[in-house]
Amino acid sequence: MKWHARPLATMSIILLSVISQPSNASEPLLTEPSATIKISPALHTVSISQSQGKQSENLPLLNVDEIHFQIQDCEDYPYHANDNHNNDQAQNESGFQYAVNKNSDSNKHNIGKTKLLRDIKQGLETGLQCLAGNSPAGKLHPYHEEQALRLIKILNSKQAKTFRCVKDKTFAYAISTLPSDKQAQLKKDDITRTIRYPGVIVDTYRIGGFISDKFNAETYRNFFKLNEEQIAEISNGKPVHLDTMHRYKNRSSLMFHEMIHWLGHEHSSINPDVTDLYDTCCFGGSDHITDNIANKKYQTKACNILKDKELWEANSYKKMQLWHFKEYDQLKREMRSSYD
Repeated sequence: MKWHARPLATMSIILLSVISQPSNASEPLLTEPSATIKISPALHTVSISQSQGKQSENLPLLNVDEIHFQIQDCEDYPYHANDNHNNDQAQNESGFQYAVNKNSDSNKHNIGKTKLLRDIKQGLETGLQCLAGNSPAGKLHPYHEEQALRLIKILNSKQAKTFRCVKDKTFAYAISTLPSDKQAQLKKDDITRTIRYPGVIVDTYRIGGFISDKFNAETYRNFFKLNEEQIAEISNGKPVHLDTMHRYKNRSSLMFHEMIHWLGHEHSSINPDVTDLYDTCCFGGSDHITDNIANKKYQTKACNILKDKELWEANSYKKMQLWHFKEYDQLKREMRSSYD
């Protein structure tokens, strides 16, 4: 199938707020969108220009004040040990003020939830602006505007968008649920089967760079890449943060990354990995690379891939061939060679 450019309209994102009531609404999987979007700042609504042979209408597509987010167990977001940060710093970072005692459990929960919502908001603003062609990356192929529109439709649905925090339960920074046709192909573990689509599980140990003594020595050596001295350091049973453990800094990028998975995009080495491409192009490279020159180089490469008309208008088989023949599949490997 070929993707064609269509007339554009404007949209923008404003401050997110949470609606905590549960929702039992179930909706069919999204079909391909019939229009494209462009994002502009300083507006309060989202509008879409329909291509149906009649005059375009501005339709309110996304009311960000009514996005149905459920935030669960995220009092320790983002870095597990929020108690190590004084209350004033946490409030200033979140942009909210709480006149609650420092030791209050409700205050702690509110701060964690507010930080998470802020990261989601910033991720959506940056990511959607980029996919719509309103970022320093410039105009991408229209396929990516279509992905932005599909994500907006999910956000605008009555389904609860659940973000649940866990502590030391996964081997990933975060895990997303996939649409039912994709999810059925995966083996669910105890963590992922407890959260409904669309949802995200965030491990505050992993994004905080913490590690505990729950794993065996082989796991510490092979997965976490720890030496014997480091393994001995964590054997006292108290979670520790080692210098070699990465603490995720660009959390808004991570949140947008996970929401892109809601569209059914999976990581791949043989097909275009749009999720990683969006990370690299829209958010300035990799969180694992501190070299600004290297990040700029990889960002430029990712953005150029996202602009490749031949790639994004090819059928699935041809797309897989182009991904390999143009050596786009080497970008991940190149980036890993620059990891700190």
